[in-house]
Amino acid sequence: EGVSQDCNQNAVPDECDIAGDQALDCAGGPVGSIDGGAAIFSSSPAGGTPCFACHNTDGSGGPGFLAPNIRNHSRVEIWNVLLPPTTHLGGTYPDFTHQDFADLEAFLADAGSRGRPDEILDECQNKTPAAGGTLDDCDADQVSDGCELESGTQVDANYDGLPDECFPPLCSAAAVAAVGSRYLSATPAAGTGRVALRVRGDPGDADVLCVDRFVQADGTLMAEPVFQTPAMWGTISFAGVETVPGTTYHVEVDCRGTSSDSAAVTTWMWADTNNRGVVDIDDVLCLLAGFANDFTVCPFTTVNLWPCLPDDVVDLDDILVTLYAFAGEEYPCPPPCSR
Repeated sequence: EGVSQDCNQNAVPDECDIAGDQALDCAGGPVGSIDGGAAIFSSSPAGGTPCFACHNTDGSGGPGFLAPNIRNHSRVEIWNVLLPPTTHLGGTYPDFTHQDFADLEAFLADAGSRGRPDEILDECQNKTPAAGGTLDDCDADQVSDGCELESGTQVDANYDGLPDECFPPLCSAAAVAAVGSRYLSATPAAGTGRVALRVRGDPGDADVLCVDRFVQADGTLMAEPVFQTPAMWGTISFAGVETVPGTTYHVEVDCRGTSSDSAAVTTWMWADTNNRGVVDIDDVLCLLAGFANDFTVCPFTTVNLWPCLPDDVVDLDDILVTLYAFAGEEYPCPPPCSR
């Protein structure tokens, strides 16, 4: 430990070779985990200051944060700052492993995975299997997968460490459900890459034919996609002015460059808080319970009905529209495509 190596016997320490040309070490290291990086970024490793406190929750910095934007920084850039000696205000992290730095790189990446340096010259790892080595080379072109990902001649959009040309990523449909008159939910299938959730209106329904939105991290619907790992999404409930009662929608998973089959789901009838197909006194009782912050029988998504853009509050207005529905009134907001 602490002794320089010279694996290619050129009388230059390996770390000096690599410092002079990072392309000499672009393979052999671990594949990063986006979720693993998120866990490090949001914690206080070794009792230090959490990364998000200085760099913002996603590493983008910005007004009010002391540290700069570090989105899309490589693992090499990260370990050059975090390993001693350093002037990093957040402290040093000598116990971080190659996997930790790979995970941080993955969390901060806007695109797919890149090269995987391991501080060992690639030529000393015998390059690719065709040359009798151990570095992956899925297309057998004598250039390791890690080096192709770093140079951009290969792409790994789903962040599984495998070039998509050789291993096309699967883009599985999400499990979807209606969870109220206004709310839907989606659970993306487990995976390593970031995905977005796209919501479209049923093409045979003129009232929602124009709807084409993406689920946001807070459960709202917007025009721009948000990409998160399936673990980050979990099961998310979402609603907007576009989600109206008794209406069919189609939810797709956007895997950057490819999309899943769509999954159809239909919201419950207006003010039917228990999905029994009728608005009755039980629905009114559900609203009264929700008004008292009791969601044990009727979940929040079933009783947050009003206004046209649900406001995340169960109040007297929600009770009133339920009473009107009990009296036979229909959903009062205009269809999304007539706005």
